[in-house]
Amino acid sequence: NDPSVKALFESLMTKYNMKSMPHTREDVARIHAKMEQSQDTELVFSLARTVLEKSRWIDTHVDNDIPGMHRTMTEQMQRIQELLTENETVLKDLQDCAKVALDKRNACRSFVRTNTCRALGIQEETNIASLPTPTAQQIVSTITLPTDDSPQSAALPAEPFTVPMDTT
Repeated sequence: NDPSVKALFESLMTKYNMKSMPHTREDVARIHAKMEQSQDTELVFSLARTVLEKSRWIDTHVDNDIPGMHRTMTEQMQRIQELLTENETVLKDLQDCAKVALDKRNACRSFVRTNTCRALGIQEETNIASLPTPTAQQIVSTITLPTDDSPQSAALPAEPFTVPMDTT
């Protein structure tokens, strides 16, 4: 006889198309079972909708974001071989460049060490005077600048850089 309970049952009657108010415990149990079944059905539909949306999202990202998905297994293996070969070539080029850079660095260090020691009158345990002294021209001639069509040439200044001398 509680008005709030009656209001609740009236809203449930409207929602679940019931014709009369429940009068017995069995009627309430039946209504409760219908409510649970309805909620379970809504939950299943909601979960199914979510699963389908996520599945579509995954399919879209797999197709668009993973390179090579359109290739067959054989094509993928061929591409992997091409990339491995390319990596080996780049590694060899990098090692060659590193060797050239180390040789040039060592030549510069030798030139600076020899000429600094001579200018300061310092003799090391190894007889520096007996070492051949490379001239600045010899050192500069070992340095190769990039050509105009190489990517590094864009970073080079158009004119030689000069350092202003302090006249004071």
